[in-house]
Amino acid sequence: MNKARAFNPFLCAKTDKLMALIAEVQTQIEGYESFHQTRKRARRPADQATYDRTVEAILCDLCAVELGPDNDSIHLPLSNKVLRAKSRYKGTALGKTLPAILDVMSAPEMDFVVLEKGHSTFKIVDDDLNVAFAGGQQTILKAGPKLLSRIERFGITRDDMGHALRRKC
Repeated sequence: MNKARAFNPFLCAKTDKLMALIAEVQTQIEGYESFHQTRKRARRPADQATYDRTVEAILCDLCAVELGPDNDSIHLPLSNKVLRAKSRYKGTALGKTLPAILDVMSAPEMDFVVLEKGHSTFKIVDDDLNVAFAGGQQTILKAGPKLLSRIERFGITRDDMGHALRRKC
């Protein structure tokens, strides 16, 4: 049974334990990117801050889901219509680089995230074959085996996470 909740892009690390876990994962992601040459040049400082914040939000939310009793996964949109839209309410982590970050984190060599891609359904509404959106499912994320082992190794608890609005992330 899939009990997914919405992605919370405002979670951040509050303690050194969770910051150490995030730093280790980011180091491995950077190693993967350099080995597979997914980037041709370095990120600008502002883009690096957004990248770091996105990885932190994903990892914190997956840790919160794993440590909480109610849910087993999170769902989030990966459509360009949502991710490229400007909104002061959206949060930094829901940016246009999110799909690329999730692709790296869910790569077989990395295995920090288990990714189940979403889909859209359309139906034909008239004789001219015009279509209308008829629903769909957002992308679902679960913590992968490597992330689960690090949660256990670092001794992460719910108290290690905070809300980014209370602390500058």
